[in-house]
Amino acid sequence: MDWARSGLGARNPRAAAQTASWILLLCAAAIPVTGFAMPRTTGQWTLLIGTPVIFVVLAGVLMIRSLPTAVQGILLIVAPLLGVAGVVTLNIATHDPSAGAQVMLCLPALFAATHLKTLGALIVAVFCMFGVALNVAMLRPNGGGLYDWFDVSLVIGLMTGVMLLGGRRHDRLIAMLEAQASRDPLTGLVTRRILDEAMHRALMPPVPRQGGDARGTALVLLDLDHFKAINDTYGHPVGDDALVHLATLLHHDTGTDVVIARLGGDEMAVLLPRCTAPTAQEWARALLARVLSHPLPMPTGADLPLGISVGVGHSPGPMPLRDLYAAADASLYAAKHAGRGQVGPTRTASPIAPREAATPTPPLVRNPPTVRDPPTP
Repeated sequence: MDWARSGLGARNPRAAAQTASWILLLCAAAIPVTGFAMPRTTGQWTLLIGTPVIFVVLAGVLMIRSLPTAVQGILLIVAPLLGVAGVVTLNIATHDPSAGAQVMLCLPALFAATHLKTLGALIVAVFCMFGVALNVAMLRPNGGGLYDWFDVSLVIGLMTGVMLLGGRRHDRLIAMLEAQASRDPLTGLVTRRILDEAMHRALMPPVPRQGGDARGTALVLLDLDHFKAINDTYGHPVGDDALVHLATLLHHDTGTDVVIARLGGDEMAVLLPRCTAPTAQEWARALLARVLSHPLPMPTGADLPLGISVGVGHSPGPMPLRDLYAAADASLYAAKHAGRGQVGPTRTASPIAPREAATPTPPLVRNPPTVRDPPTP
């Protein structure tokens, strides 16, 4: 069962594990303090029964902090239920029917409402209310504890509801902020952060396949040629339209694993995982031809021709992100240096990939003609 996606999982397993550890440590410390503070007979029973509970609690702390995330998710669901069972057992064994003893059942409910998803928090709340009812039935069967059960259950219910509502608002806010941080508002392309994460997964696979992927990873960098001239001549709204138009063309005929990002200004990047160097060069040439054959429609009805300079970097295997960026940037610089409107030669990423290579630069790809400067209105 996928606990993370179900309504039972923890909203943030790491934070939930830390909170559970502190709650368990405080409970382990409270048991001997309570035992010494109680009357002699009751306190002796508390210490006798609570001592093994302390060791179990401390073992739980170590388990929660050391186990893998997937196992933590299951343990964090079971832990509050075990906490309810432990409190009920300790209360019945020590014959403690006080409201203070019942209030301890609020702790599992508070933890669940704060850190678990809705279904898990509701299950724990109901379990806590049942624990209070069991204590009352076992220790105060004459009905005198009915008011205690009602008061404690009311507190558990209200606390769970309020915390769940606050948690949902918090989750929506976090999701909104993450969406804003991951998407460029103008073009809809992902940001540099998302691109870097995808590159890290492509270049540094957590479990490398035997023999690796011989195709490697390619990064394509591109700039919109004469973007400043477009802004100065036609205004920034037309410049924005040009960027949106280019982003649309980038999405044409791309696979689901291709990541397209806007790095800033008119610079964009395309990550092509599991792609050979010749395939990346062919893809870049097709992109250049597509841009040249699809001018930007203007509000006046005329078409504005656009051009791009493209650089291609290729990594044959795992390596730092910086090296692949440097290779693609060196290729893009070569395309600009040769007159723009071209695809630079594919550069293979290496620990040092300078813009000016020591060996002669291969000829640039010049399939389509160079884009002309935008006409003066």
